[in-house]
Amino acid sequence: MKNSQLKILFLFLLLAAAMPLFGQVVPKGMETVASQILGAFNGPIMITIETICVIGCAIAYAYSKDNEKMKKSMIAIGVSIIVIGVAGSIVDNVLAAAK
Repeated sequence: MKNSQLKILFLFLLLAAAMPLFGQVVPKGMETVASQILGAFNGPIMITIETICVIGCAIAYAYSKDNEKMKKSMIAIGVSIIVIGVAGSIVDNVLAAAK
């Protein structure tokens, strides 16, 4: 691994170890704002937009016959859209399992 990759990995592990400290210093008003933001990303409008984007990626993938670079891009975009769509439930399941 390169030196910069090791620094990023170390920083990620350091932030993961410090996460319990962040839960103690968050004001009560910020919790409602955070839940509203999460609701915006998990609401029916966002689900409709994500569904349309996934359908667009599938159509672009189907019609790019010889362009392998575009196919790889469409797969990456489609997977990222799906991860964004289920991120809230992934976090809820992880936190429920941690209790």
